Amino acid sequence: EIVHKDRRASTLVNYEIAQALGLIGDTDVQDTLSVLLSSKDQMVRMAAVDAVGHLRIKGLGEVVVRLLEDSAWQIRSAAIKTIGIVRPQEAVQPLIDLMRGKGRLKEEAAETLFLITTLDFGANPDEWQRQWDRLKTISWKIPTDEDVAKAKETRRRNDEFYGKKEDRTSFGGIATTSTQILFIIDVSGSMDDFVVETDKFESGHGDLRKLSIVREELLRTIDSLGRSTNFNIVAFATHMKPWKKFSVSANIVNKASAKAWVKRLKPIGGSQAQGLASAGLVGAANLEAGKTNTHGALMFPFGIDPEEPPGVGVKSGKRSAKNKLDTVFFLSDGRPSTGRLVDTREILKEVAEINQTYRVVFHTIAIGDFQRDFLRDLATQNGGVFVDLGM
Repeated sequence: EIVHKDRRASTLVNYEIAQALGLIGDTDVQDTLSVLLSSKDQMVRMAAVDAVGHLRIKGLGEVVVRLLEDSAWQIRSAAIKTIGIVRPQEAVQPLIDLMRGKGRLKEEAAETLFLITTLDFGANPDEWQRQWDRLKTISWKIPTDEDVAKAKETRRRNDEFYGKKEDRTSFGGIATTSTQILFIIDVSGSMDDFVVETDKFESGHGDLRKLSIVREELLRTIDSLGRSTNFNIVAFATHMKPWKKFSVSANIVNKASAKAWVKRLKPIGGSQAQGLASAGLVGAANLEAGKTNTHGALMFPFGIDPEEPPGVGVKSGKRSAKNKLDTVFFLSDGRPSTGRLVDTREILKEVAEINQTYRVVFHTIAIGDFQRDFLRDLATQNGGVFVDLGM
C-alpha cells in the first residue's frame, strides 16, 4: 500500500518492501511487484526481481524479460535467474541475443535457456538460434516442470560421464566464462606447510608446499586468460596485498607482470618465521602478520573497509551499481584467525547480506586442513563452486 500511495517512497523503504514480499510467500502481490520492477532505483528492481522468482509468479515473466536489457549487469543477472524459475517462452530470443556478448552472463543465459527448453547447446548462440528458428515452425510449447527435472538429472549423469568443455577460464578445476575476475590467495603462515596427500600433486608442483602448488596453478590460469578478460590478484594473511589497485586487461604485458608478482609470493610467518620465534626472535619472526584474515579478504571484492560494519542499504546499492567485478576465486587452507569477524557463521551472513546487491559469484578452493563446510557454504550461498584440492 505504501508503494501504491507514494511512488516517491525512499529507496530503502521500497527495497525492504520488495524483500519482505518475497519472504512472506503471499503470491497475491503481483500488482505491487509490477510497480517495484519499474523503479528507478537499481536495488529496488533487483529485490523485486528476486521476489518474483521466490514466489514463482509466472504472470510477471514478461515484465522480468524486459529487464534483460537493464543498464546494470547485476539486474540482468538477477532477471536471468528468475526467468529460469518462471520460464516464460518470451525470454528465449532475448536470452539468445544476450548470449552473443561476453562474460559471466553468457554462461547464465545458456543455463536458463536449458531450464526453459530442456535443450542444451552450451553457450553457442548460433546453434541456439538455429534450433529456436526450427522450433518456432512446429508450434513448440514449453516443457513441464517435471520434464525439466528429468532433463537436469539426465544432463548431470552425462556431464559426469563425458565431462563438459566450454571456452572458459579455469582455476583449481573450476571453469568460468567471466571476463571480470579476481583471484584471492591465502599466503598465511600455514601455506608454507607441505601437503599430506602427495599422490595428488606429484607432477609439476615444485616442492609440494601448499603455496608452491597454488602458484603453479595460478600461473597456468594467468597464461590462459583471454585479452577480453580484466583481472586482479590479492594475496592475504593478516593484511591484504593486491597486485594492482584496480583490475587490468589480460594483455601480454599485464600477464607477464602478474606472473612475475605471483612467483615472488611467499608465506608470511612460515617455517622460517617459526624458527626465529622458537629462538626468541619474536619481533623478527613477524608471526602476527601471518594470520588468516578471511573476513578482510572477502570484503575486498566489495571495496568495503573490513573494520567498519557494512551499510546494506542505499549506500551499498549505489556502490554496487559501479562494480564491474562479477567473479571471485577464493583459495585458502585454514580457519579465520584474525580480523573484525572470525566466526565463520558471522562471516557467511555478512557476505550474503552485502552480496544481495553486488551479485558477485564466489568460487572457493581449499587445500589442506580447513573448515570444509565454511568454504562449501560460501560458494553455495553465492552462486559458486567448491573444490577440495586435498590435504
